[in-house]
Amino acid sequence: MRWADDPRQAARYAACAFALAGPLTVLGALLNMDRLQSGGTSIGPIIAAGVVAIVIAAIIPWLPWRRWSPRATMVLPVLAMAMTVASEIGARGSRTSDGAMSTAAVVSIIFVWIGLTQPRWWPCAFAIPSVIGLSIAFDVEGANISVASTANMVIFAAIIGELVAWVKQSDKARGDDLGLVIDGTSELRSETDRGAAARRLVDTVVALLRVPNVAVYLPEPDGRFALAAATGTVPWEAERPAGGGTINVRAVTVGTELSIPLVGRSGAPRGLVVAAGRRRQDEFMLRLARILGEQAGYQLDDLAQFDALADETRRDPLTGVGNRRFADEVLRDLRSGDAVGVVDLDDLRGINARLGHQGGDEVIRAIAQYLVDSVRTNDVVARLGGDEFVMVLRDAGDDALALVARIVAEWNDAHPDATFSAGATVHRDGDPEATLRAADTALYTAKRAGRARATLVSVPAEDASAAAGF
Repeated sequence: MRWADDPRQAARYAACAFALAGPLTVLGALLNMDRLQSGGTSIGPIIAAGVVAIVIAAIIPWLPWRRWSPRATMVLPVLAMAMTVASEIGARGSRTSDGAMSTAAVVSIIFVWIGLTQPRWWPCAFAIPSVIGLSIAFDVEGANISVASTANMVIFAAIIGELVAWVKQSDKARGDDLGLVIDGTSELRSETDRGAAARRLVDTVVALLRVPNVAVYLPEPDGRFALAAATGTVPWEAERPAGGGTINVRAVTVGTELSIPLVGRSGAPRGLVVAAGRRRQDEFMLRLARILGEQAGYQLDDLAQFDALADETRRDPLTGVGNRRFADEVLRDLRSGDAVGVVDLDDLRGINARLGHQGGDEVIRAIAQYLVDSVRTNDVVARLGGDEFVMVLRDAGDDALALVARIVAEWNDAHPDATFSAGATVHRDGDPEATLRAADTALYTAKRAGRARATLVSVPAEDASAAAGF
C-alpha cells in the first residue's frame, strides 16, 4: 500500500475508481429503470451523478498532485460523499431497501479509501459530517431511516476505515524499521574504526527499538567485553559477559532489557548490544534486532581482520609489541604529562656469545613481556629496534619516573646476567622528538655511569638534554 502515500498515485487510483463507478451507475440506472421508478426513485439524478463521476475521473489525472500535500487527496472522498448526498436528495433512492443497501456500500467504500490514503483517526473525524449530511438527505427524500440508523451505518464504515488505516500504518512502520536496519548496516560498513562503529550502532538501535538506553560492548585483547559506547541514563557496567548466541530478555528497573549478541561469520562473539526501556518488543522487532546483530557482527568481523592487517605493519614480529613505526605514531601524539622511558639491554653481544643468537632473542622477548606486564593497560610499549624499547606512560607525570626506576631495579635484581638500563623524562608540550631525545640521552648517561640503572630527567623536555643524568 505504498502507493497510498504518493498523492499522484493515489489520485490515479481514485480516477480509476470514479471512471469505473460512473458508467456502472449509469448502466445500473438504465437497466433497473422500471423497478426504480416504481419505487418512487428518479433515475435522472442517478445518471447525472454517474456522468459527474466520469468527468471527475477525466479531470483528476491533470491536477498537480505532486506539488500538493498527501492530505490533498482527501478532497476526493469529500467529492464522493457530496455526490452521494446530492444523489440521495435528488433521486430519493434510499426509499427502497435496494437503494439503502447501495448507499451503505458506497459509504463503506469511501471510508476504506480514507483509511488507505489518510492517517489514523481521519475516518472517525470524517464520520461526523457524513452522519449530518446523510441524515439531512434521508430526511429530505423521505426515507424511513432514522438518525440513529444512519449513525450506525457511518460508524461501522468508519471502523472499517480505521482498521485499514491501522494496518497501513503498521505496514509502513515495519517497512521503515526494516529500512533502519538496512541503512544502519550500510552505514556500519563505512566505518573503519571499532569505536565509531559502536557509536553508529548505538544510534541505530535507539532509532530501531525506540528505547533511550543502549550500550555496546566490544571484546578486548584479554577476552573481556568492555563498554565501547553508550547512551541514556542507565549506569552501564564497565564490562559484561559475552553471553550466548541468542537474544536475551529480562526485566530491569527501567523496564525491559534486551541483550543482542553480535556474532561473526565464524560464530565467534564480536560484541554485545544491550537496550533497556519500557517499550515492549514484538516478534517482528526481535527478528529485526537479530538481523541487525548478525550484520553488525559480520562488520565487526571485517574490522577485526582490518585491524589485524594494520597491526601487522605496526607490530614487531619478534616480541609482539609495537614496532618503530607504531612508536613514531604514539610519540607524535604525546600529551603534556605523558612520561617517556627508553630501555636498552646492557650487553647484548655478551649474551649472544653465551647463549647464541636464539638465546639473545629469547632475552629480548622476555624483556618486552616484562615491560608490558609492568605498565598499565593504557600505557604503550614498543621496540625501537635491536634491543632498545620505548615506554609511553599516559598522564603519569613525575610519578612515572619512580615507576621507571622500579621497573629497572626489579628486572636487574632478578636477572643479573641480562641487565638493562633506562632513561626517562616527562613531556611538557613542545616537540615530542625533543622529549624522546632527552630520554635517550638520559639512557646513555646511565650506560656511562655503569649500566644496570635508570637516569631520570624531571625538567621540561626543551631543557632535558642539558640536565640528563640528574
